[in-house]
Amino acid sequence: MKALVKWTVFALVTGRRARLDLVTDRFFAIADEPGMSYGEKLGDYLKLADAYFDAGKNQDAIQVYSWLLEHDPNGKNAPEYQAQIVKAYANLQQREMVLKEMSRLAHSEYLLVGRSSRDVVDLLRESMFAATVTGSPVQNACHIIARYE
Repeated sequence: MKALVKWTVFALVTGRRARLDLVTDRFFAIADEPGMSYGEKLGDYLKLADAYFDAGKNQDAIQVYSWLLEHDPNGKNAPEYQAQIVKAYANLQQREMVLKEMSRLAHSEYLLVGRSSRDVVDLLRESMFAATVTGSPVQNACHIIARYE
């Protein structure tokens, strides 16, 4: 519901025409499935977001990826959700939104406090679930910035 409110506010602020025919039946069908675990539902929402993205339904994809980020912000796939949001805005040629979303993608801070006999790399690997310091999200972000600058 928060994603729908965010989209409505976004449409009002930017002057975009809010679509009245949003496809919500698939989204709510996943939510209403009683036999699925939370993780399975997240997986199905990811499939839905990817299907929207692949079909060129960028606004719908942004909504679902945003919902995924809101409900799983520290998950291992969070950087990929954010990268897809950036790509969707790039497909829509919304430069300001690309740059705004990229600032979320490239910035992470972690503070680890305490003592341990374990190796530092192992501690970082186990505590930084959504690290975006390296890897494809940052590379994708750099390619998109280069395209617009």
